[in-house]
Amino acid sequence: MLADPSEPLPAVRYVITLDADSLLTRGGARTLIATLAHPLNQAAFDPETNALLAGYTVLQPRVRVKPTSVNRTLLTRLFAGDLGLDLYTQAVSDVYQDVFREGIFVGKGIIDVAAFRRSLAGRVPENALLSHDLFEGIVGRAGLVADVVVLENYPEQYLASTARQHRWMRGDWQLLPWLLPWVPDEAGGRVPNDLSTLDRWKIIDNLRRSLLSPSLLALLVAGWLWLPGPALLWTALAGLAPGASILAGMALGFRLRLGTPLLEQFRPLWIDLARWILALVLLPFEALMALDAIGVTLARLLLTRRRLLEWTPAAQISRVLGRHGSQAMTWRRMISASLTALAVGLLLILIRPASLAPVALILLAWLLSPQVAQGLSRPLLHREPALTPAQRQQLRVIARRTWLFYERFVGPEDHWLPPDHFQEAPRALAAHHTSPTNIGFMLLSGLAAYDLGYVGLLGQALRLNSAFDTLESLERHRGHFLNWYDTRTLAPLPPRYVSTVDSGNLAGCLIALSQGCLGMPEVAVFRWARWHGLLDTLALLGEVLPEAEEGPRPSPLRAALEEIRRQVLAVEHEPQRWLSLLESLSAELLPEIDR
Repeated sequence: MLADPSEPLPAVRYVITLDADSLLTRGGARTLIATLAHPLNQAAFDPETNALLAGYTVLQPRVRVKPTSVNRTLLTRLFAGDLGLDLYTQAVSDVYQDVFREGIFVGKGIIDVAAFRRSLAGRVPENALLSHDLFEGIVGRAGLVADVVVLENYPEQYLASTARQHRWMRGDWQLLPWLLPWVPDEAGGRVPNDLSTLDRWKIIDNLRRSLLSPSLLALLVAGWLWLPGPALLWTALAGLAPGASILAGMALGFRLRLGTPLLEQFRPLWIDLARWILALVLLPFEALMALDAIGVTLARLLLTRRRLLEWTPAAQISRVLGRHGSQAMTWRRMISASLTALAVGLLLILIRPASLAPVALILLAWLLSPQVAQGLSRPLLHREPALTPAQRQQLRVIARRTWLFYERFVGPEDHWLPPDHFQEAPRALAAHHTSPTNIGFMLLSGLAAYDLGYVGLLGQALRLNSAFDTLESLERHRGHFLNWYDTRTLAPLPPRYVSTVDSGNLAGCLIALSQGCLGMPEVAVFRWARWHGLLDTLALLGEVLPEAEEGPRPSPLRAALEEIRRQVLAVEHEPQRWLSLLESLSAELLPEIDR
């Protein structure tokens, strides 16, 4: 239901703001409310000047990338959660909070509505700020809540990521007037700028960051064409800038860990090097994109005063690119980078031909950078590694051993309910009590045993009927099973209570069981799965039964098991011989095992 703009909102003390793709972790809202409501964090104003003296009007949680979005494309695998190149995933710097007790607001967090409105009253003209969150955090004083995390998606396509950066840069440069001695107010006039040095530095730092790529591109071109010294020297100087944070992280965080494979230890190093290389390859496009954002913003601020709030959500850009993100579209949008490479190469030929050979590889990378961006945006195909026959056999033996537990301990003595556990030492004892979770796992294990061929359709039906007859007789509370029952007497164990976790586990198991049972009437009576189950039983026998005799020669027991396995495998694709084989095995080889 939409709110009527003519009616005032009801008395709301706090508002938590999130994007459509954001996810606040469990318990985060409660922690944010409790933190902002703390007396030491509540905003305090000067009654005469209305200046904020202490406390916070906004609290900003840490922003992290959702784990589910990390491995969708090569771009997200390399850059999602990066600490050096993508500052957005480190939206609030701990240094600001630790040293100055102020964070940076990025639009996601909790707001004290009354204090927030009071701190911003009369300070900003209408429809003037695109990156209003940075300004709101400066004026209203934002604090970092480091133990609360907001998760959000990372753009899967490179063009969507750069479009988001373009919007951020436009918003940052719209704050340029708040670096001057006189700033605009809500009425359109000019008032003295009361922002502190730290507040102005936050704005300047964003402007500095947006000028990094254009400055590096200008340094490279000037060093190759006009500045004294070899071209490789200027290439090295410019190339070290985007890798400075990476080198610092490598120097601080690299150490050999005993017991960890070297390949696993060096994997982060290769990822850092890949980011570094991509920063150089994509430098022309990102530099031109930054210049475009700066130029558009200055033109709208100084000349047109229109479309200052124009922006497209990243999710919408991703949807458009998902439908039309072809190779031709990528080249069309990034053709400026290729043209820059051609222009620089032509100038090198005309002005300083000796510098062309040392930098030819970089120029070629710039020329093909649209293709690199297309490769970064291509969805990753996750292929499951194939299991070897030995691994499959090992897993099936584990499954057969697991089902042996239920075969042994689930029976009439316990009313077809599973014991909670079995303790082998010091005495072999079964715990004759169970819970809804244990019951659900037993039911699903029976379904898995049927699928793997360890039990037939009739045996599975009998076990299910017996178990459900017992469940019908158990004491319940409003339909919920109690948390513990004695499996021999079926009496609830004190204290009596309902566990929502156990009830949920049982409900999920029953849903899966019902779906599995729906297909059983259509299954053939003689299934090859039963023969695979027989092979698993034989393999388990080979592990647990003792040797009949010792010596270099194989024991008769081992030989009998191997012969049964060989004959079962021989009739894998001949169902008409299965019954006759069972009869012959029973008459010839099974007596050898009995002896």
